[in-house]
Amino acid sequence: MAAIYRILNVATDCVYIGSARNPKKRRWEHWNDLKKRTHHCAALQAAWDEYGEDAFEFEVLEEVENDSDLLRIE
Repeated sequence: MAAIYRILNVATDCVYIGSARNPKKRRWEHWNDLKKRTHHCAALQAAWDEYGEDAFEFEVLEEVENDSDLLRIE
């Protein structure tokens, strides 16, 4: 099911909010890009580089039934 999610830096309480049709896949994509140092969000990449993987949590905030509502809700 589609969802609104957040990536939380537990060391700083900073968050990245996103939406995805497949949140499990999207989490994997984020972590993969961050590990490869190719993430599109420079601030998130810099925080990952500074604090490391253990400082980050991925959490689904809200499940969304209609994919077309994702961006509006985000």
